[in-house]
Amino acid sequence: MLKILMIGGTGLVGPYVMQEIFSELPDATVTTITRSGQKLFTESAHKFDRNDIAEFSCLLQSLEPNHIIDMIPFTVNDAHNTASTIANFNPNIPVVAISSIDIYSAYAKIHRTEDVPTQTCPITEDMTLRKELGVEGAAYDKLHVEKTYFEILPNVTILRFPATYGWPDTTRFNPYLELMLNGQQDIKLSPQKAGWKFSRCLHKNAAYAVLKALQHEPKGHNIYNVAEEIAHSEIDWCQKIASFCGWRGRILLDDELNDEVDFKQDFYVCSQKIRNELGFFEKYSPDDGLAEAIKLFAFEKLGRNYKKCY
Repeated sequence: MLKILMIGGTGLVGPYVMQEIFSELPDATVTTITRSGQKLFTESAHKFDRNDIAEFSCLLQSLEPNHIIDMIPFTVNDAHNTASTIANFNPNIPVVAISSIDIYSAYAKIHRTEDVPTQTCPITEDMTLRKELGVEGAAYDKLHVEKTYFEILPNVTILRFPATYGWPDTTRFNPYLELMLNGQQDIKLSPQKAGWKFSRCLHKNAAYAVLKALQHEPKGHNIYNVAEEIAHSEIDWCQKIASFCGWRGRILLDDELNDEVDFKQDFYVCSQKIRNELGFFEKYSPDDGLAEAIKLFAFEKLGRNYKKCY
């Protein structure tokens, strides 16, 4: 029987990971450990500081999990304390850890944090990684999180997520939707930003990728990009949002706009490895997920006046 310990899991993707487990692995048990101790479904939940090594060690001994999912390894300290404690409990336990595609050199190129050549897209798992911290600094250091997990534990599967969207998060389609719902007639993009391609993934499908990694139980060190097969350009993404909220304005290209980042560098990844090796696919329609998120956001903002944007 699978006894799964999930570190984190109350954010955008975690609840859907639990739903996937309960649906596809009915005999599995899930225990979450989070700062809030919040219980979402029928899982066991514990309030927990992941950097309290003594407490974590006691929890591992009492719960005796045989699989671990780390949804929130943000810093090197997170990864080191967690991996070291797991190694003392059972060094061979399979671990699935969530990372980000922002560890690739293309991310550094976009944000001009490193002087690197333009990277070819789609980006595969074996392509060049950043050498320095990203724009978020040490508080979000997936680059060294991956390295630390691999140095300490022998059986780790890293899932590199792209921009993940879906209700209740709205950051991936704002400010476009906000402008549309406020009656803006024209939305301007620079030509470079309009053509920029970027990887995304619906939160439910990202959760399904976690399930597939859990089911496969790969040995050794494994890395998988998780992303939709189609990387939409920014103008296509904007047009999708417009179509789902009924906006009838214009998207204009403006050569005078100055972009804060380098949109000459596309940023989309290849996800064929996880599809071929783990059987991942878009279990849930990305369009339906985006449409649902837009509808719920619009209803929350406009209430009974929601249809005014049609």
